[in-house]
Amino acid sequence: MLINVFLVILFVFDFALIYMIYFYNPSGTINRFLSLLLIPIMLSNIEMLLLMTVESSLSIDIGLNMAFLGGLSFFPMFYHFSFYYPRNVMTGKRKKRVIILYIGTIVIGAGLFFTYLLKPEVVSKADVFHIFEFFKIIPAFFVFYIIMFIYTSGLLAVTIRKFIKSCNMNLMASEKRNIIMIIAGFIPTSIFMLFSYFLFLPLRSGMKIYLVLSAFYTVYFIILLLSFGYLDKKAIVRTLFTYPVTIVIIVLIFNYGLKGFNDNISSHFGLNPSIVLFSEILILMLLLFPVVRVFESRLLRGGSSVPGDFHNSLKKSAAGLSDIVSMTELNTYLDGLFYQQLQITKYMLLISTESGGEFAPADGREDLRFPGYGELAGKLEGYRKIMNIQQMSLAWHEGEELQTLYDQKIVLIAPLFNRQELIGFFLFGEPGPARAWYPSEVDELEFFLSGVPVVIARCSMHEKAIALEKRQASIEKMAVLSEISSGIAHEIRNPLSIISASAETMALRELSADEVRRFASYIQDETQRMSRLLSRILSISVNSEAKHQPVNIVKIIRRALDLVSTKLRKKNLIIDFKSESESVVAVIDNEVLMQVCLNLILNAVDAMSDGMRLRVDVGYLGESQASIIFANQGQKIPDDVRGRIFDPFFTTKKTGTGLGLSISKRLIKDASGEINLLNSGDETVFQILLPASADSVR
Repeated sequence: MLINVFLVILFVFDFALIYMIYFYNPSGTINRFLSLLLIPIMLSNIEMLLLMTVESSLSIDIGLNMAFLGGLSFFPMFYHFSFYYPRNVMTGKRKKRVIILYIGTIVIGAGLFFTYLLKPEVVSKADVFHIFEFFKIIPAFFVFYIIMFIYTSGLLAVTIRKFIKSCNMNLMASEKRNIIMIIAGFIPTSIFMLFSYFLFLPLRSGMKIYLVLSAFYTVYFIILLLSFGYLDKKAIVRTLFTYPVTIVIIVLIFNYGLKGFNDNISSHFGLNPSIVLFSEILILMLLLFPVVRVFESRLLRGGSSVPGDFHNSLKKSAAGLSDIVSMTELNTYLDGLFYQQLQITKYMLLISTESGGEFAPADGREDLRFPGYGELAGKLEGYRKIMNIQQMSLAWHEGEELQTLYDQKIVLIAPLFNRQELIGFFLFGEPGPARAWYPSEVDELEFFLSGVPVVIARCSMHEKAIALEKRQASIEKMAVLSEISSGIAHEIRNPLSIISASAETMALRELSADEVRRFASYIQDETQRMSRLLSRILSISVNSEAKHQPVNIVKIIRRALDLVSTKLRKKNLIIDFKSESESVVAVIDNEVLMQVCLNLILNAVDAMSDGMRLRVDVGYLGESQASIIFANQGQKIPDDVRGRIFDPFFTTKKTGTGLGLSISKRLIKDASGEINLLNSGDETVFQILLPASADSVR
């Protein structure tokens, strides 16, 4: 009875393992093959259970034929598997060869089945167990058995040879390790299991040996699966304990609760109680596995999304893509979606560099690179859809990029195309602990990601525009510096003349102590004056990040007027500067305001003729804004171009760049302010509005 219970539990384990392997990744070729290769072992366990517990000849016949079916099907499936692992080398010619082998398997199986039917009506179980006695009873069966033995041995030898030759390919170390494990352990263990009814049943302790080897095979199969890397350890633990142990406990409770009912069933149909128990377990497994699968997706994944949640999360998040204008925003948005909402274990977005020579992480958080013309990029351009790493690996040639993907624990790869060009790709890990991607999730993800290339292109254009504006701002700043350079040269020449004359006087004349001190003070004063002038020049030319903080805008405007004073004097322009106080404080970067003011003043100087007036008014507008007005009497701006005056590259000057006002507008906007061209009858008026400092509100 104890052996029978162990056989039942072993069957449940194998059944649960097959179920878990297949549904972990139904689209994976290797998963399908591995689940199929475990079925013959499960059939062998059923055969042993039938032979040990049932006396009827029908049950013995069913058990033996199941064993023959398992033994025959295992080897062509194993041979078929060798065409897909470690690399997919299946061709049309080889596919025909495999089909012929499966047909041969069916023919040999039919021969064994029909010759077995030739046995006498009464055959003892001992005759079945002692195979040589059985061969004497049915010679034709012996002939087909020899054919089966030669056929399966030949297939096994060819398969081993194929796996050994595959080691000469450019494989990863893990793939070579898997092949060694298959040859060294999987094949011999399978032989023992598939011919167990000949090797162990005649022995006195044969069933105990069989149980040990069957359990060893199950454990070995699990180790092999983990070595392949297609399963999670948590999934293995759940398969070996959560499913079968729970079901066995339920059935045992059910069995003892309805012992009388089970005994009646056993006696009525002539079945061993173990078979009744086995049947109950099988029925419960078929009924409960779908329920458990849905339940465990919520319970064991720590609250991460199931397909319905996945769909809703992506649907809600898709609308947010339209508001993203920078890669920083996109990375933050994707982190929130994939890590926080969907709780995906890992994702990376890699985009093509400007040179196109490689793909690099968009967020720069990991030092991961893939060549722009490497094998991964080539395969993505060929597939043009989301691919499972298992499927891609079977058709790989070079191992370096594939090894990187495995080291990063990547499961899905999603290419991103802008028209026909591969601009990047997503790398995804598992969607949650101990679970593969559902096909519906992959479809939803592919639809969602189809909008990402447009966002990346928009972000790239926006960031290039920002970079171009910064370069243009630097150019404009240097142009302003060039405009005032002649005046600065004049300003420096005057103190240099005074310094030179004072030094010459001190060198050539006998001077009293008071006179020496007087000339020395001239030199010191003029030196300080030049130092201040040079500081002003440097403050304009330095290209640094804006730091908006409270500043006295009155001092900045006075400094700007001082810098262009030479140009003002050349045209005899009148400066009418008014401020409601000597301290009007606004929040803006000191040098940003200096650049904007210089730009507006120089534009006014260019527009005005000799003797005209430039009016500058500074003050507060309400309690929250500071106002600066530049009004000049120069040439009016035509009405038809007033709406375009702040557009990049638009200018009314013959030698202008058209960048000054557009850059000024952006700089003021970045400081949360605004610059406007006002309507005025006799003057051209620009007004700058800036946020006032809290300390300046009266």
